[in-house]
Amino acid sequence: MNYTDRDINWLSFNERILQEAENAQTPLMERLKFLAIYSSNLEEFYRVRVANHRFAQKYKGDKKNKYGYRPSFVLQQINKIVSLQQERLGKVFYSEILPGLSQKGIHLLTQDFSEADRNLMGRFYDEKLKNNFTLKDITEDSNFKLKNQTVYLYAISESRFYLIGWIIKPLEGLLISPLPTRQKDSFNWMIFSEAMHQSFWMRNQHSLL
Repeated sequence: MNYTDRDINWLSFNERILQEAENAQTPLMERLKFLAIYSSNLEEFYRVRVANHRFAQKYKGDKKNKYGYRPSFVLQQINKIVSLQQERLGKVFYSEILPGLSQKGIHLLTQDFSEADRNLMGRFYDEKLKNNFTLKDITEDSNFKLKNQTVYLYAISESRFYLIGWIIKPLEGLLISPLPTRQKDSFNWMIFSEAMHQSFWMRNQHSLL
C-alpha cells in the first residue's frame, strides 16, 4: 500500500481553506478572512514542518521516513504544491477581493501615494520602526541566521546589497490605517510590509546609495 507523506497531505487540508476564499458565493470579508487563515497556517507549517525536513535533509543524511520518502523529495513536492496554491491566492486576491473591497469604499494602497500618505508613513517609521531594525550588508561571504517573528526586506542600492530585519510582535498590525482620504465613507489602508518598505526608503535612501 502506498502512503502519502503527512505533510504533503496536510497541504490538501489547507487548500480547502483556500477554496473557501475562491468561492464567489462566500461573503467578501469572509473570503478575506479565509485567505488570512490559509496564509497563517502556511507560515506556521513552513516554520515548523518544513524546517524539520530541511534539518533532516542537511544533518541526518536525507534518509527515508516511515512513509518511504526522503526529506529532499518531500520538500520538492511541498514547494511545487505551494507555488501553485500561491498563484491561486494571488489571482483571487488581486482580481476579485481587492476590486470587491474598492466597490465598498475600502482601498488598499500600493502606489500613487499623496503627500498626506507619505507624512503618515514617515510618522509610522519614526514611532514603530526607527529603533527596531537591523541593517546588514550582503556579500559573497555573508552567512545569516534568520529569526522567527521577524520581517525581512532585501534592499539594493547602486553598489550594495542589504538585508533589513524588523522584529515584530505576533499579529502586530498587518495593516496600518486609515490613511487620509477626502471621500466620504471611503477608507485607505496599507499592508504592513509595504509601509515598512516605503517609510524606510523615505527616511534612509540617501544613506544607502
